[in-house]
Amino acid sequence: MKLGVWGKVHIGEEVSKMPVCTFCKNAYEFPKGTTVVQKDSSVRYFCASKCRKNMEMGRLNKKVKWVRKSDIVARVESDEFLIILHNIINENNAIMIADKIINNFKNVKVIVNEATNQTLMKTVCTGISMYPDDVDRIEEIFRSSDIALYEAKNKGRSQFFKFKKDAETLELF
Repeated sequence: MKLGVWGKVHIGEEVSKMPVCTFCKNAYEFPKGTTVVQKDSSVRYFCASKCRKNMEMGRLNKKVKWVRKSDIVARVESDEFLIILHNIINENNAIMIADKIINNFKNVKVIVNEATNQTLMKTVCTGISMYPDDVDRIEEIFRSSDIALYEAKNKGRSQFFKFKKDAETLELF
């Protein structure tokens, strides 16, 4: 029998690829994942319990490329995220990405009640601030983008607002 190679499963002399999660298509690691054999003899692999639950709930796995691999996405609070875009040419690129995120969220529907077909529509607002155009120190970028976010929320749903260094903004808190 051959020695095992990472990323491959050896069955006798036959070499087959390592299974991937049926839901998210990530690598399925033995023994961490769950293997489910269906009544029709088909086999489903799940890398985590959340993938199995999402599949059972009928959710779709939508991996959307809103930002590049070089960018950083961080959760600030339960419903606030910070996206750091590296090496963008000008503010139009940041506005284009913000607009793409807003439009992608507009298309997401959350089914609340299947019997009555009641759905919720997701909306998102974005605040844009750029260093060194809008702030003098990198530490100020979080505050200025937060001010821009609240200005976008004041404008209404699914809006973005570009922070301006010299503009008069109303701080609520």
